[in-house]
Amino acid sequence: PVAASVVAGDIVAMGRVYHPDAVLVSGSGTQSIASVLPRWGQDITTNKAKGTRATVEFRFTLRQDDTSTAFEAGVFKYTVIDKAGMQTPSYRRLETLLVNRDGKWRIVMERQLDAVSATDWEALPH
Repeated sequence: PVAASVVAGDIVAMGRVYHPDAVLVSGSGTQSIASVLPRWGQDITTNKAKGTRATVEFRFTLRQDDTSTAFEAGVFKYTVIDKAGMQTPSYRRLETLLVNRDGKWRIVMERQLDAVSATDWEALPH
């Protein structure tokens, strides 16, 4: 659902992936997803106006879960594609905590860590 919402440029669908109390953790601090989603939505709107789109892919190196909770670690590849088709990928390590509520998995915490190289990305299991 995360990747599909990025490709579709659908901030509402993206917001549904997160628990209402979710937190984004980055090198600069923590923020509630409720405060981040409007900025991400504006970025989507701005990029659409410029003819730019994006994709995201995930490769996980660790998953721990039971029927109601999960932890995942890995790397995501975020690629910006301009209107001429030029692709600019970036790669970043990621950790997430999720909860299963009413049969739907929701991200409670997304932690974006250090950037990694394309070589690091290619070395990960597909």
